[in-house]
Amino acid sequence: MVALSAIPMLFNLFTPSVFGWSTAPWGIFGFPAWLSTTIAWLVWIAIIVVAWIWLYRVARNRNRTGRAEAWQGAADTASAGSTSDAWGEDSGNKANAWGEDFGKKADAWGESFGKKADAWGENFGHRAEHWGTQYEQHHEARKLGAAHVLITFALALLAAGGAAIWAHSAGSPVPGLAGTAIASLVAALAVFALSLIVAGIRGRNTGWIGFLSACGVVTLLFTSVLPWGTQFQLFGTLSSGGQNAPGAVLLAGNTSLDLNSLDSEDINDQENFTIWQFAGNSTVTLPETHPVVVDVRVLGGNIRESGATTSRAAGPLLAKTFSNTAENNDSATRVTIYLVFGNARVVVPDEKSSGTADTKKPSANQATTEQLEQLTAELEKVEWQLEEPGLSKAEQRSLEAERTQLKQDIKDLELEMAR
Repeated sequence: MVALSAIPMLFNLFTPSVFGWSTAPWGIFGFPAWLSTTIAWLVWIAIIVVAWIWLYRVARNRNRTGRAEAWQGAADTASAGSTSDAWGEDSGNKANAWGEDFGKKADAWGESFGKKADAWGENFGHRAEHWGTQYEQHHEARKLGAAHVLITFALALLAAGGAAIWAHSAGSPVPGLAGTAIASLVAALAVFALSLIVAGIRGRNTGWIGFLSACGVVTLLFTSVLPWGTQFQLFGTLSSGGQNAPGAVLLAGNTSLDLNSLDSEDINDQENFTIWQFAGNSTVTLPETHPVVVDVRVLGGNIRESGATTSRAAGPLLAKTFSNTAENNDSATRVTIYLVFGNARVVVPDEKSSGTADTKKPSANQATTEQLEQLTAELEKVEWQLEEPGLSKAEQRSLEAERTQLKQDIKDLELEMAR
C-alpha cells in the first residue's frame, strides 16, 4: 500500500503545476511557483536522459549477443562444412580405390578370356586339320582306283560302239541317228551299272562313274518318255501343225496346235501329238473331216470347248475328252494335253461338235451369231459378278481369267464372221 501511495505522490511531486495537473506541495517549503516549475522540468529531463541511456545500453547488449550467436553459428557451420568436405573426400577416395580395383579385375578377366579364346581357337584349328586329314585319308582309301575307272570307261566305249553298229545294221524301232544314239546310251549305262555293283561290293566310292551314270539315266528317261523329235521351249508361244514334231514341251507360255492341215493331206498311218506344259494356255483346233480325239488332263485350271455348243469345266484334277466325230474310229489322230496350271481350249468345228446331237443344223452364220450372243451374255454375267463385294482373291482371279477367255472367244467369233 505504501508503494502504491508513493508512486502518485512522487509523480505529483515532479509534475509541472503550469498544466494544472500539479498538486505538488512545493509551497510548503516557501518556493515560488517559477522555481517549482523549473525543478519539475529539470527532473523530467533527467528522467528522459536516464531512460534513453538505459535503452541504448539494452539495445547495444542485444546486438552484441546477436553477433556472438551469429559468430557461433558461423563457427558451427564452418565446422559442419569441414566435416562434409572430409566425408566427400573420403567417399572420393573410396570410389577411386573401387574403380582401380574394378579396372584391375576387368583387365585380368579380359586377359584370361583372351587366353581361353586363343586356346580354343588353336584347339579347334588342330581338330579341323585333323578331321580334314582323316577325311582325306578315308577318301583316298575308299575311292576307285585308276585301273577300275579306266577299265569301266573302256568297256563302256566298246559296248556303246558295238550297240551303235548293231542298231545301224539290224535296224532300230526309232529311225535315223536317234535309234543308234539310244542303243549306244543303253549299252554304256549297262556297263556303268556293272561297274557300280563291283564298286559297292568292294566298299568304294562311285566318283565320276556314279555322276556319269546319273546323267545317263536322266537322259534316257527323257528319250524314253518323250517321243523323239519333241519340240522344247522354256517360255513364250509355241505353235505347231502336228506334222513336223510329235510333241511339244513348254514351261510357261502359250501353245497352239492347228490340225486343219490334216484335211488336205492323205494320211494313212495314225499320228499322235502330246503337249506337256507347266503353266499357261493351250489351244487345239480340230479339223473338219479328219477324225481327231483330244484328251485333256489339267491339275488346276479350266477346260473349255468352243464350237456349236460351248462347255466349260473349272477346278482341280480335271479330265475331259473331245472328238470331232461321233463314231469310234481307231484310225483317229489322238492328241493328249498334260497341263499343270492354266487353261485348255479345244476348238471343235460346228458340224462336228461333240456336244451337238440335233438332226437339224442351223446355218453357219446363224450358229455363229447365236454363239456370239451366248458368249456376250456370259461376259456380262462375269463382269456383274466381279462388281459384287466380298469376293476372295482366288474367286476374283478365276473370274478375271474367265472374262479374258470370253473376250478372246468373242474376238475370234467376230473375226470368223467377218470372213
